[in-house]
Amino acid sequence: MEVANMIKIMPSMLAANHGYIQEEVKRVEKWGVDALHLDIMELGAVSDIGFSPRMIEAIRSYTRLPLDCHMMLCNYEKGISCFSKCGMDRLVMQYETAENIKSLIEQARYYVKKVGVAIGPNTPVEGKESLFQMCDIVTFMSVEPGQAGSVFCENVLEKIMRFRQITYSWEKKPEICVDGGINLKNAIRCREYGADGIIVGTALFHNDCPEKFITTVRNGG
Repeated sequence: MEVANMIKIMPSMLAANHGYIQEEVKRVEKWGVDALHLDIMELGAVSDIGFSPRMIEAIRSYTRLPLDCHMMLCNYEKGISCFSKCGMDRLVMQYETAENIKSLIEQARYYVKKVGVAIGPNTPVEGKESLFQMCDIVTFMSVEPGQAGSVFCENVLEKIMRFRQITYSWEKKPEICVDGGINLKNAIRCREYGADGIIVGTALFHNDCPEKFITTVRNGG
């Protein structure tokens, strides 16, 4: 089931060496990626912590690449306000931890060019049409949020297929992204199932030839 598309490759900077973040940003730029992915997390919402406003501001000053941010917080209203001036270009908020998600999307649009939601691997896509119609991006989590290094959940591929069926007749379709446990094999499968973008961590940063990884995925194998 191949869908022809030019897939976006977005390295997850959580996998970078944060002690040399400027050098890491410059290294990633040379790979020919499409955006940098930044996780905004706090304990309580997930079991890890992510980038602070100050760190994102610093990364923004190092690159012109779009900053693709994933927010997993206890208080999204406050989080959107705190991060509003950091230079985010894209923002998705975790569906399972964000109450009043539609109003949060409207709030975020004042500060961010593209806004959407991330849905966990066990959350169905059905029954959320009105929410998805508000979104520029829908990110399918292929691991549990905040569980970096976990194994890719294969059921995400079927969810992408069902999502594409739901949105088939829409004039404006949200961008489909996949985040979590991405390696070369499943990255190609995500592309085949219609993903527009993938977020890749250790499979890029621990790769002897990340440029080859990116080219292979974009060419479909």
